[in-house]
Amino acid sequence: MASNDSTSKTIIVALALCIVCSVIVSTAAVMLRPAQQANKDLDRKTNILAAAGMLQEGVSVEEQFSSISTRAVDMATGKFTDAVDVA
Repeated sequence: MASNDSTSKTIIVALALCIVCSVIVSTAAVMLRPAQQANKDLDRKTNILAAAGMLQEGVSVEEQFSSISTRAVDMATGKFTDAVDVA
């Protein structure tokens, strides 16, 4: 039996630790992806409301954002147009 101070045991323990940690980090990243996406969407909506000067404290961002409609503007005329699919 090899001693605990051998190079081979040190390498095996280091590799096992790397594999276990990588599995934990990968699992956490995959499981947290929906929460990350929801936070990304909420941040985007918050930024849009803040840029438009419509962000109100105490009212949910989703509720405020539901009153906004997306429209395209013809840059040549400055009028709204339906010629572009904004979705």
